[in-house]
Amino acid sequence: MPDQLNVTPVAGETPAQGAQQPPASETPPAAERTWEVVLGALPAEDRQLYEQHTTGLKSALESERRERRGMEAQIKELASKMKDGSDEKRRLDEMSTQLATANERADFYEEGARPEIGCANLGLAWLAIQARREDFVKRGRIDWPSFKAAYPQLFVSPAPPPGHAGTNTQAQPAAVTMNQLIRRAAGRG
Repeated sequence: MPDQLNVTPVAGETPAQGAQQPPASETPPAAERTWEVVLGALPAEDRQLYEQHTTGLKSALESERRERRGMEAQIKELASKMKDGSDEKRRLDEMSTQLATANERADFYEEGARPEIGCANLGLAWLAIQARREDFVKRGRIDWPSFKAAYPQLFVSPAPPPGHAGTNTQAQPAAVTMNQLIRRAAGRG
């Protein structure tokens, strides 16, 4: 058996170096990748298929919102027709306030869950917004930059766990080439 075996190198490996080199990444870094970029890079037929798939979801969401706003307006109209100080008027006013809060919370969660916002804990963020509403809500919209500056701990992404293989996960295991494995199996190394 010859000393050198004729082994085809793995992609990215040259026979002289013996160790596999990671291929150069052609995708942009994660900071530059957004859903709009990914969607824009899709072929036209795939993009059309995506639009067909999500059109129903978008229209259902919009109709649900319209329905809630309509219900809120109906409750306010009924409350305005009732006698001031009556128990029914008070209950309708409470229902109207609860419905408005539920709509606002749903809009907050939808906006806060967007990747570019990067909120790690929407529940705590909602409570913080409610506690200091006058500081962060401008014309019915959340001022996300000032909110992030005031509560940076809500926008911290968790550190990824160590991902190296082997017993000691803090260090990368030594690379073993196919030639080394064959030589060990043949008793030559």
